[in-house]
Amino acid sequence: MLGTFLGSLIGGWISTRWGRRRPMFYSGLLVSGVWLQMAFSAEAWMIYVSRLLMGLAAAPAFITVGVYISETAHKSARNALGPLTMASVSLGFLITYAVGLGLGSDWRRTAVAMAALPLMASLAMHILPETPYWLVQKGRYSEARLEFP
Repeated sequence: MLGTFLGSLIGGWISTRWGRRRPMFYSGLLVSGVWLQMAFSAEAWMIYVSRLLMGLAAAPAFITVGVYISETAHKSARNALGPLTMASVSLGFLITYAVGLGLGSDWRRTAVAMAALPLMASLAMHILPETPYWLVQKGRYSEARLEFP
């Protein structure tokens, strides 16, 4: 929880400085790396460090997703899309448990398998546009018009 707390504190600053899309991209890469670090941990303290790093890596993306939705979704869809953030977290837990069960409760193999999901999500970030609000904040008006005409 300490990692998530600290990651949440820096998440807003990161998304203000580097945009909404980029932190989500890098967060997914970091989370994938932490899953792999956890899978190859040799001692208990390494798993504890991995959990701390997981919170630090995942929290900025979780913070940024809500901002991204509010800045890109049509106002009539925002109320419906907002709860999907929490639902996707719950679905992620369910997928992790199901994968673990399917792999015979081998936590190392589960961790390796789970590294693929945030990696795929990171790669999907390249098809999403940056938010026009952030682009306007940075004085990039022509790009903002191109993203959402």
